[in-house]
Amino acid sequence: MFARGSDRCSVGSAGTDTGRRDTDRDGSRQTGLVGGHMKGKLIGFTLAFALVLGLSLPAAARNTMHDLSVKAAVESERGKEKLLGVKYYMAGQRHAKAARDLGTFTANRRTNAFNKSDEFACQIAFLSALIALQKRAQSLGADAVVDIKSMSRHGELVSASQFRCAAGNVVANVVLSGRMVTFKGR
Repeated sequence: MFARGSDRCSVGSAGTDTGRRDTDRDGSRQTGLVGGHMKGKLIGFTLAFALVLGLSLPAAARNTMHDLSVKAAVESERGKEKLLGVKYYMAGQRHAKAARDLGTFTANRRTNAFNKSDEFACQIAFLSALIALQKRAQSLGADAVVDIKSMSRHGELVSASQFRCAAGNVVANVVLSGRMVTFKGR
């Protein structure tokens, strides 16, 4: 039983002393250690630590630029499975003369890079961007996407054999730009 106003409480008939009391002198229940003061300090310390940790994480963010093989991405299992039947030509690749230019379009695609190699994540983002250009070509009635180049904050990569990808800790990003064209005879 608890004795109101005493510093001790006893349990059972044997009179075993439990040490601390559960109620204040006015009968209200205590909220934690020594009137809750330690609990408040602990919460304050935890919040301060989380804030410092949160502010330091952006400094650890990674944004690595990679110039990777178009051929490796296109010939990957995923590339063979996902690419559409619309022809595509990277900048510098030879193609038939265009009869009609339907405009230049850009595809910006990101993929989750968590727990993936940079190369694999970048291939997924590249294929997604290329498929987006192919779908645009289909919707416009174009025969092909030509002069495809990679774009980034650091400039353009005009290459027949490579694409540029920005890979971070969590996301990989590829931006492709290409012209939609029809060929003669159509």
